[in-house]
Amino acid sequence: MAVVFSNGTATVLPIQPGYFGLVEVEDARVSSISFETTRYPLSKTSTFANMTRAVAGAVSRAGLLTELASDESGWSGTPSLEELLYDPTIAIYAAYAYELAGSGGADRIYKALLNTGHMASMPFDIALLAGELEWRGRTAVAPACPMLSVGWSLLDSYARLPDWPLDLKTLAARRLPAEWTTFRADDITRYASLFEEGL
Repeated sequence: MAVVFSNGTATVLPIQPGYFGLVEVEDARVSSISFETTRYPLSKTSTFANMTRAVAGAVSRAGLLTELASDESGWSGTPSLEELLYDPTIAIYAAYAYELAGSGGADRIYKALLNTGHMASMPFDIALLAGELEWRGRTAVAPACPMLSVGWSLLDSYARLPDWPLDLKTLAARRLPAEWTTFRADDITRYASLFEEGL
């Protein structure tokens, strides 16, 4: 879905039943997105997930996502399935970290999330990196474009989009510089119905 802010900018988010989203906007740009579920309230999982997300977000903002995939990063391998399910943005960070480091891993994250059956749709970024991006494919994908800005630079390398309903190259040129995909509201409203419909 497209979310338009009062400051005249907008972002895109997936609709995930059982989750609520938190979006932080600084200087009219989306600086942070996170999701939480009540499936693990005030549990060890929620505590670890919040710490993992904070580390991943800080490292990503510093432009060092590949460092998360190193043994010295403090991440002991891929975050747990519980953490990935607690907040899908952790799964997005992890997928980018492992792919950008050349160690693969996005396909494992994709399959782990898919096999649980807990998510109504797969985040675009994870489907993209796992090579599973299909319009109207067997797995629903949402939103209809990358959420993390780095994903836009990888579209040509990872995606084959001959029948994708959005002109992603045109949309890419209209993005504002931000950690998470941010548009001017006027540039995104013409595509709002596609984001509402999902893919």
